[in-house]
Amino acid sequence: MSIDGTLNDQLAATRAQVRDFEKLEGRLAAARAEAADQRNRLSFLEARLAREERDVRRFESMSLVAVLHYFLGDIEQRTRREKQEAAAAALKCTECRASLVKVEQEIAELEKQRESFADPRSHWNELMQQKESAIRLAGDENARRIYDIEQSMADAKSDMKELAEAIFAGNEARSRVDSAYDHLETARGWGTFDMLGGGLMTTAIKHARIDQARQEVHRAQQALARFNRELTDVKARLDADGSLEIGGLATFADYFFDGLIADWIVQSRINRSLAAVGDLRDKIRVLLERLDRRREAARRALDRLKEEKLRVIETA
Repeated sequence: MSIDGTLNDQLAATRAQVRDFEKLEGRLAAARAEAADQRNRLSFLEARLAREERDVRRFESMSLVAVLHYFLGDIEQRTRREKQEAAAAALKCTECRASLVKVEQEIAELEKQRESFADPRSHWNELMQQKESAIRLAGDENARRIYDIEQSMADAKSDMKELAEAIFAGNEARSRVDSAYDHLETARGWGTFDMLGGGLMTTAIKHARIDQARQEVHRAQQALARFNRELTDVKARLDADGSLEIGGLATFADYFFDGLIADWIVQSRINRSLAAVGDLRDKIRVLLERLDRRREAARRALDRLKEEKLRVIETA
């Protein structure tokens, strides 16, 4: 199949239609978002107006509050101020309703335009596939460029997959460590109470919380091990600058069990446990932030590669 001028002309015309259609879709989405904001604002303003009107009725009906202000000598001033506030609230409601009506009219007009505008994107995709097939059959420099771009796209997708798996494991580990921290903090509170002479019941509750924290630490240890494995994969594949320092995660749980849980009866042990878990939480947070940045960079790289491939096909 040869690439003739007719196919290129069709692509150019269809591309222009796609741009017009996407512009219309964007305007419609923005109008809908504005309408949602106006509805929320109107709901807030109407609730405020109802409160202001209740305040006016309260003063006008000589309620207990109104009687109190009457004897204090400011009943007329307070009533006038309440009416002014109610009038201002009513005016804001009126303005908001008018704005909502206007944007709803715009939405109706845009929806009508879209109904009369056939989505050109499927036709554009078909034309692009036809041209891509023709380029591949030609086997020229453009075909080689497309092949190289697709290899880079595959790498970017693989990077995103690795990062997504690491982030998922990291969020699970963070959740488990947070839970362990919360149980430890509760145990510390009961431990402090116990040291002040809380009695047998307090001691029993403290140890129950310690047991719960022990179980959470065990779950956290498993989650950390999974996170560590995922980080190792990411580091081997993507961490050229060595910014993902992961050694501490692998040893944390063993250190925790060996050095801290052995004697939680002593309050200082619980405090040191909390400090250790707090440090670990900070480390996981930093790692997740770096992973998120890397995933976003991989996503942007993939988007650029897709655009580059389209440019090659369109301009060939």
